[in-house]
Amino acid sequence: MEQLRNYHPILTENYRWDFLSNLSGKALMNFLNTDINTTAQFANQAMQQIMSNQGLIWGVTLKNSSILIGLIELTDIHNQDLTLNLRFQQEVPAEILSRLRYFIFQQLNIRQVLFKGSAYTYQKYKDFFA
Repeated sequence: MEQLRNYHPILTENYRWDFLSNLSGKALMNFLNTDINTTAQFANQAMQQIMSNQGLIWGVTLKNSSILIGLIELTDIHNQDLTLNLRFQQEVPAEILSRLRYFIFQQLNIRQVLFKGSAYTYQKYKDFFA
């Protein structure tokens, strides 16, 4: 598998997906609703996972803004499957879902997507990523 650290930033028409180390610490702290130490630990663990080629996590912002609107986490990436966690404050935009689906199936050559998070997330997106 290609080095996961090469997959940033990812740009769509209206959004930018970037590693947490390239985002504002304050924006991440506000999004996670945590203190600075917890936020720093979260970002550090995310980057360790990326650098060890075990997973990907992007912070999603509007393309020309530093406002963090969500997190996309791909973990447990194996030969043909991975675990997806979408953490957005609102509905995940269709533009993001389409690009993510392409990335998972075409670039990573994944065949099965498992879901982490709520039953609602699983029900909402299972068919889209089938």
